[in-house]
Amino acid sequence: MEVRRTTRREVLRAAGAALVATALPALPARAGASPIDSGAPGLRRLEATIDLTARGVIVPGSAQDYRVARTLPWWPRLREVTGRLRLWADWPTLQPDRDHDIGDPASPGHAALLALDDQIRHAVEDGLQVIVVPYRYPPWSNGTEGLEPGSAADLGHMLADRAYPAAVRAADGGTPPGMKAREYKLPADGHGPDSPWGRFVAALIDRYVTRGDEHGRIGALEVVNEPNLQLWPQRSPAPDAARPYDLDGTELTVHRAVAEMMVTVDEIVTGAGGLLCLAPSTADAETYPRLVSGVDDELTGELLDELDTRGFGGGCGWVWSYHNYTDVEEGTSRGVALRDRLRGRWRGLERDDGPAVAATEGGCRLSAVGDGLSHDRRLELQAERLARAVDRHRDLSDLGAGLMFFTQYTATADPNWDCGLRGADGTERPAFGAWCGALA
Repeated sequence: MEVRRTTRREVLRAAGAALVATALPALPARAGASPIDSGAPGLRRLEATIDLTARGVIVPGSAQDYRVARTLPWWPRLREVTGRLRLWADWPTLQPDRDHDIGDPASPGHAALLALDDQIRHAVEDGLQVIVVPYRYPPWSNGTEGLEPGSAADLGHMLADRAYPAAVRAADGGTPPGMKAREYKLPADGHGPDSPWGRFVAALIDRYVTRGDEHGRIGALEVVNEPNLQLWPQRSPAPDAARPYDLDGTELTVHRAVAEMMVTVDEIVTGAGGLLCLAPSTADAETYPRLVSGVDDELTGELLDELDTRGFGGGCGWVWSYHNYTDVEEGTSRGVALRDRLRGRWRGLERDDGPAVAATEGGCRLSAVGDGLSHDRRLELQAERLARAVDRHRDLSDLGAGLMFFTQYTATADPNWDCGLRGADGTERPAFGAWCGALA
């Protein structure tokens, strides 16, 4: 009998099938439903995630706190079609003081940490799998303690990496609109296992994986949030300090930080016994090279190259994550193009004969559905586009190929990024019924 060598692709595919079947719990079953809906060839039931925003940790007791959300009268309907919850471990909130470690009862952030524990425990009790994303940097960790927001020091520090030229001109010496906050500056000492960031992530994994029975157990760690949009600097400095926005002689650098994060998390997770890891969670933003690195341009390729250089092994515990507002709002297919770009390069979990991917944040902003429309018409269009997006992300010939799950940001509206299924005060929108109905 001929012995055939098992290929790496077959190993990843088999491991991925086992992970999908066991590690990721299914959504509540509908009567007569199957993973591939009968009567609808090529359609898979969409695994849905709800993102409650960073405010749920930054402001415990707010509407974005899961302990509050789960008590709202409309939450049970949303829960029927939701299998996962995305929570944000905001580092400046959880560890505002360098002299107190995570878990130290004397830390000014300890109450927020206990609130995060509670949210995770309640979510698990409710049958949800929890995704936690480490978010932002406390000023003590990245050397920005002296940059008080709006101060002369703040406005004079690397402004070309933080604000658009037009915003700087419009501010006329004041704080430019949309200027990147100090909490997004990359730390000079990097993201290795012995860095403050590495120790913070290790503490999260210890608390919510190794000691998950005590504090609440998470199902996945999302390494970073929108590094190509939020973090700064994105590129090396312009050679001429008098022309800080010039690109000649500069190079992309943010991908190196992201690759280091991923390698560090892989090492920590392996030591903890394993965990589903999601990265790089890029924003689907248009390129503005000093401030934003577009995933359709050089970022994805540079990151894959850097991971190869660092010897990143990947494996079935890793899924490539991305944000998909544009595909939802405009009907584009950037998710399909991204998966094609990853094929043969990305070393993570495979699904549907190619790379597995996860849409870890998305939605339809009211501001993105057209100018000159009434508020009611915007709400109607938001609902229509969400329903269309659900259909496309279920379709294995479209955005659904390789897709692990699809995330809605958020249940109640974030006024600064209004994609909510319901208003900020909880009032119902057409989007709520459209989302729940499309997923049912």
